[in-house]
Amino acid sequence: MNSQEMMSKVKYRLFIGCIISAELRLQLSQSIRWKQAKIVASTQEDLEETHYHEKDYIGRFLDYSPINLNDLRLTEAKVMQAIKNYCPEYACEKIKIVVFSQVFVS
Repeated sequence: MNSQEMMSKVKYRLFIGCIISAELRLQLSQSIRWKQAKIVASTQEDLEETHYHEKDYIGRFLDYSPINLNDLRLTEAKVMQAIKNYCPEYACEKIKIVVFSQVFVS
């Protein structure tokens, strides 16, 4: 296998979201909307859970490139709005949005 073939099996994705705190986990577990969203086939607009550096996060992956600052800000707003929709009683001002990359090898 040459290096070009090897690189074609590697996929980089940016994740934008927040750590799932105990309080947020509780709110999500009580949310009927969140439970329904997890059952229904996911779309690019849905929130996803991911595990990174021994912590659980909720947010969205950006699969396209190039990605600019405006894309990041727009996705941040969508993540915040989705969390508000799933957990209307959660104090969203506590949320600290993070961005990190993950590498997937197929």
